[in-house]
Amino acid sequence: MNPLQSPMEILELAPGESRSFTVLWAEEGRTTITPRDGRPPKEIPVLRLHVGPQDKPTFPQYYDVTALTLQAQIRPLVMAPGYVARRFTVTKVGSGPQARFTLLSNPA
Repeated sequence: MNPLQSPMEILELAPGESRSFTVLWAEEGRTTITPRDGRPPKEIPVLRLHVGPQDKPTFPQYYDVTALTLQAQIRPLVMAPGYVARRFTVTKVGSGPQARFTLLSNPA
């Protein structure tokens, strides 16, 4: 996987928070992060979800998903051959490394 171009726009949700958006297209890549707990920088996979201005009116028009558990749920849908834009609602359950995500998907 190639490095994604900056800027990064990490999809961050508070516990119990939901966000809905229509994914127009997606791309996979990598980026280097510096963990907040003082560990050294490391390279991680990222799933970049391109959305329209109605869902994200400020630049850049994408969200970068770094949570592996969310990537595992959404990647098979958005990276499928012949993908057609779909609306997703993501909800964060819990916090920290134990956080998980629910994913609802509907046609756009």
